[in-house]
Amino acid sequence: MPKIIHPLSNAMFYSDLVASRMSLFIAEMYWGISLLWPGNTFDEPIYTLMAKCMHENLWGLFFLIAAVIHASVIVLQKIETPWERLFSGFISLVWCSCIVLMMCSGAPSAHIGGNFSIAAAAAWILARPFVEKRGERLANQP
Repeated sequence: MPKIIHPLSNAMFYSDLVASRMSLFIAEMYWGISLLWPGNTFDEPIYTLMAKCMHENLWGLFFLIAAVIHASVIVLQKIETPWERLFSGFISLVWCSCIVLMMCSGAPSAHIGGNFSIAAAAAWILARPFVEKRGERLANQP
């Protein structure tokens, strides 16, 4: 019985991080594939500023690389390393930048809501250790 307690408690404690990484993986894999798909996704008015920042194929490659990194973090169970948290902070900034670029290109479309949730998931991975430390300090106060 004790052999199952440790893995089970780890799974429960880290489930929010794994779920956040899975959401990032799915979104970034989809964006990467759709931007590398033949055709011009960036011909849509909402992507005008993103197209001016970087070519569509480079955006697609970036998102695919990010998806592979998120998948490797999950598979290798390297969920709470400082590098992974910084990477998530960077990814959160990228998603927020994409949202701003899309919103400044014209009327926002409904799918931007999903982008907001992905940016928040990446930000949560970065912020979670600080929330934990504050919780530990509050729990240890007399």
